[in-house]
Amino acid sequence: MSATLYCNPLPLPQLPRGRYSGQPTAFEQQFDLPDAFCIFFGKDRPDFRESGDVEVLHYQPDGCWYLFGSSRAGDSVYRSRDFLTWEHFQISLTAGNGYAPAVTQRSGKVYLSFSLSPLYEADHPLGPYHSLGYLCDQRGAKLKAWLDPALFTDDDQRMYAYWGYGPADGGLFGAEIESLYPPVIKGEPTFLIDFNREHLWERFGEANEDPDFSSLEGASMFKHEGRYYLLYSANGAGFRNYAEGCYIGSSPLGPFEYARSSPFARQSTGIVNSCAHGGFVRGPDNQVWYFYSTCIRQRHEYERRIGRDRVFFNAAHEPQVCISASPRHLDGSDAGLLPVSVNKRVDSSSHEAWNIDRYAIDDCTHTWWQPAFNDPQPWLTLELRREFALRAIRILWSEVNLDYERGILPEPVKYRLDFYRRGESEPSRTLDFSDQQEDLVVDFRTFAEIPAQRVRLTILQ
Repeated sequence: MSATLYCNPLPLPQLPRGRYSGQPTAFEQQFDLPDAFCIFFGKDRPDFRESGDVEVLHYQPDGCWYLFGSSRAGDSVYRSRDFLTWEHFQISLTAGNGYAPAVTQRSGKVYLSFSLSPLYEADHPLGPYHSLGYLCDQRGAKLKAWLDPALFTDDDQRMYAYWGYGPADGGLFGAEIESLYPPVIKGEPTFLIDFNREHLWERFGEANEDPDFSSLEGASMFKHEGRYYLLYSANGAGFRNYAEGCYIGSSPLGPFEYARSSPFARQSTGIVNSCAHGGFVRGPDNQVWYFYSTCIRQRHEYERRIGRDRVFFNAAHEPQVCISASPRHLDGSDAGLLPVSVNKRVDSSSHEAWNIDRYAIDDCTHTWWQPAFNDPQPWLTLELRREFALRAIRILWSEVNLDYERGILPEPVKYRLDFYRRGESEPSRTLDFSDQQEDLVVDFRTFAEIPAQRVRLTILQ
């Protein structure tokens, strides 16, 4: 993998099991969850993998970045030393719920929580974590609608919590955390923002057609040059035009003013779409980056991956992000590598049902090529029409037969790529990944320039 380039969705190894995957968890059965939190609560839910609702912590003691995302159990964490390549680690939590993580560091400790989960404390982002209990108000009652939470520590080491799902629960709220042992907020929760029908992009629906409702959610807080950026998502994570907006204030609890650049991150077409429910983090050279969820939607409407792009601030100090689907440099600049495979001529050894080979190259995530189940060595050949100097590949593998209960588990895909020059019947170059040991559901690789007019992918058994 390149030491200088990244490409969205990020190729995170060992992507965890999806939150609504397979049989309902003990956590789901234990609580009377809000309707909006119970999609596909039934017994016949397909197995899939995901990571979304991402928060990234730049842990100052070791200089590494730690990525937390939604999953079935919340037990997966990724670490990067170079802000490009990511290692997978597992942590242990007591509540067994891993949806919408919130993470911060304060006075040498790391604090982590999820929707409807306790607040956890650890000495390091990789744990071990122990529960401090549920965050409560002054009367000792659990905070209402502890959904899509966020945690933030200011420069003075005062810690704040944010939560809510509007308008179903009245919008987004925030509070200073007065005590951690046990976790209690200071005073009454502060109402921050709610759905504003005048913001057309917030309206619910694939075309923002519903003026009376929105899934306003995914709060995150970030401080930059003395200003406080309250990030939030709308209009619903199942839609391709799900986007990220922002309010800006002079203190952690406001008052906040709407950033006119909102939605500052939005992309509704192509491989990288539905780009929201994420957060800002400082990367190398103190530059600000936005990590976000992006949808696949093959097995479930919340089947997601993770992307990231640079944040720039305009003259009014409002954030702006250009969502990318092609390789970029670590400084966020375009690497100049164009996709040459989209809607070209394609052939394959077989296909299963309606999953024809053209779906492999249609620049769409919820369609895919699937070879026949009895095909012993499936292949797909791509005709590029002319010879190109190829320097990278990106493959999004589909996992249609996962079944964790039956022991059909994710595993590294072993494959080979053959490259053919114009008019040649024998490959001029082969990239052999038959000994692939890393489980990558998104596979992005760069290599020395290979001239080719035709490329064949062979899946090896």
